[in-house]
Amino acid sequence: MKEVVRIIPTTALVKPNLFEKLPEILPVIRQEFSIILAKQMFFSLVKVKNFYPEHQSKDWFPEYSSYMMEGPIYVMMLKSILKPEDSIQKWREMVINLRTFYGEPFERNGFHGSQDMESSIRESKIVFPKEWNQLLKPFFD
Repeated sequence: MKEVVRIIPTTALVKPNLFEKLPEILPVIRQEFSIILAKQMFFSLVKVKNFYPEHQSKDWFPEYSSYMMEGPIYVMMLKSILKPEDSIQKWREMVINLRTFYGEPFERNGFHGSQDMESSIRESKIVFPKEWNQLLKPFFD
């Protein structure tokens, strides 16, 4: 009997400072991930606060909020090609490499990856509210 692998997608962002580099970033992502959903969007202050509630009390949050609102963001739901059950960890590993390659400082690190499944659920509801029930919820049930 074949083992059933549960697919757990991850919420991923390419932040404003690297948005213009999407043509070179997306092929790298596609080497290891299938893009389930993707879109360009802009974050308002409310969206930044909802997306990063764990950081609101940090001294650097006002500057970070401004950075997140300064331009378009590319939001994606990703599934690892080789380990779909471990997409969150696989994306977090790729983010480390991408941040190193693009050499951005912590405050403008260019990429976001969900911490865990609960974060991915919360974040995907924020960036894909219309798509949540029909397309994303089944992954997490």
